[in-house]
Amino acid sequence: MEQNAFSWIAAKAMLINAANHIREYLAFCTNDTMRSQAERYKGQVAINLVQLEIQKNNFKSANAIAIKNLDHVKNFSKGYVAEAYSTLVYTQFLLKDYKNSVRRL
Repeated sequence: MEQNAFSWIAAKAMLINAANHIREYLAFCTNDTMRSQAERYKGQVAINLVQLEIQKNNFKSANAIAIKNLDHVKNFSKGYVAEAYSTLVYTQFLLKDYKNSVRRL
Protein backbone atom coordinates (compact mmCIF):
# COMPACT_ATOMS: atom_id res chain seq x y z
CA MET A 1 0.00 0.00 0.00
CA GLU A 2 1.30 3.43 -0.89
CA GLN A 3 2.28 5.32 2.23
CA ASN A 4 0.25 8.49 2.25
CA ALA A 5 -2.19 9.99 4.72
CA PHE A 6 -5.22 8.49 3.02
CA SER A 7 -3.81 4.95 2.88
CA TRP A 8 -2.75 5.18 6.53
CA ILE A 9 -6.22 6.32 7.60
CA ALA A 10 -7.86 3.63 5.45
CA ALA A 11 -5.61 0.92 6.92
CA LYS A 12 -6.33 2.09 10.46
CA ALA A 13 -10.08 2.18 9.78
CA MET A 14 -9.96 -1.38 8.40
CA LEU A 15 -8.09 -2.64 11.45
CA ILE A 16 -10.49 -0.92 13.86
CA ASN A 17 -13.39 -2.38 11.88
CA ALA A 18 -11.79 -5.83 12.10
CA ALA A 19 -11.40 -5.49 15.88
CA ASN A 20 -15.06 -4.48 16.16
CA HIS A 21 -16.16 -7.50 14.10
CA ILE A 22 -14.09 -9.78 16.30
CA ARG A 23 -15.71 -8.33 19.45
CA GLU A 24 -19.16 -8.83 17.92
CA TYR A 25 -18.27 -12.41 17.01
CA LEU A 26 -16.99 -13.13 20.52
CA ALA A 27 -20.27 -11.90 21.99
CA PHE A 28 -22.12 -14.92 20.61
CA CYS A 29 -19.45 -17.54 19.88
CA THR A 30 -19.67 -20.56 22.19
CA ASN A 31 -17.06 -22.83 20.58
CA ASP A 32 -13.90 -22.68 22.71
CA THR A 33 -11.55 -23.33 19.78
CA MET A 34 -13.14 -20.63 17.66
CA ARG A 35 -13.16 -18.19 20.58
CA SER A 36 -9.46 -18.83 21.16
CA GLN A 37 -8.71 -18.24 17.50
CA ALA A 38 -10.71 -15.01 17.46
CA GLU A 39 -8.91 -13.76 20.58
CA ARG A 40 -5.59 -14.48 18.87
CA TYR A 41 -6.71 -12.53 15.80
CA LYS A 42 -7.73 -9.66 18.07
CA GLY A 43 -4.15 -9.58 19.38
CA GLN A 44 -2.74 -9.61 15.86
CA VAL A 45 -4.96 -6.70 14.87
CA ALA A 46 -3.65 -4.75 17.86
CA ILE A 47 -0.06 -5.40 16.80
CA ASN A 48 -0.91 -4.17 13.30
CA LEU A 49 -2.36 -1.01 14.86
CA VAL A 50 0.87 -0.54 16.83
CA GLN A 51 2.83 -0.84 13.58
CA LEU A 52 0.67 1.83 11.94
CA GLU A 53 1.13 4.19 14.86
CA ILE A 54 4.88 3.64 14.76
CA GLN A 55 4.86 4.43 11.05
CA LYS A 56 3.48 7.88 11.92
CA ASN A 57 5.86 8.31 14.87
CA ASN A 58 2.91 8.14 17.27
CA PHE A 59 4.98 6.25 19.81
CA LYS A 60 2.81 7.05 22.85
CA SER A 61 -0.29 5.79 21.09
CA ALA A 62 1.58 2.69 19.91
CA ASN A 63 2.75 2.07 23.48
CA ALA A 64 -0.78 2.39 24.89
CA ILE A 65 -2.11 -0.11 22.37
CA ALA A 66 0.79 -2.48 23.10
CA ILE A 67 0.15 -2.36 26.86
CA LYS A 68 -3.53 -3.22 26.39
CA ASN A 69 -2.63 -5.95 23.94
CA LEU A 70 -0.17 -7.57 26.32
CA ASP A 71 -2.86 -7.73 29.01
CA HIS A 72 -5.31 -9.17 26.48
CA VAL A 73 -2.89 -11.81 25.21
CA LYS A 74 -1.91 -12.86 28.74
CA ASN A 75 -5.59 -13.57 29.43
CA PHE A 76 -6.72 -15.08 26.15
CA SER A 77 -3.85 -16.18 23.95
CA LYS A 78 -0.89 -17.26 26.06
CA GLY A 79 0.96 -18.71 23.06
CA TYR A 80 1.47 -15.17 21.75
CA VAL A 81 2.74 -13.50 24.91
CA ALA A 82 6.32 -13.33 23.63
CA GLU A 83 5.21 -11.45 20.51
CA ALA A 84 3.10 -9.05 22.58
CA TYR A 85 6.02 -8.43 24.97
CA SER A 86 8.42 -7.77 22.12
CA THR A 87 5.99 -5.30 20.56
CA LEU A 88 5.59 -3.47 23.87
CA VAL A 89 9.31 -3.37 24.58
CA TYR A 90 9.93 -1.99 21.10
CA THR A 91 7.48 0.85 21.71
CA GLN A 92 9.24 1.59 25.01
CA PHE A 93 12.56 1.62 23.19
CA LEU A 94 11.16 4.12 20.67
CA LEU A 95 9.99 6.29 23.58
CA LYS A 96 13.50 6.03 25.04
CA ASP A 97 11.94 4.39 28.10
CA TYR A 98 14.89 2.07 28.45
CA LYS A 99 14.41 1.32 32.14
CA ASN A 100 10.91 -0.09 31.64
CA SER A 101 11.81 -1.91 28.45
CA VAL A 102 14.61 -3.78 30.22
CA ARG A 103 12.48 -4.35 33.32
CA ARG A 104 9.81 -6.12 31.24
CA LEU A 105 12.35 -8.65 30.02
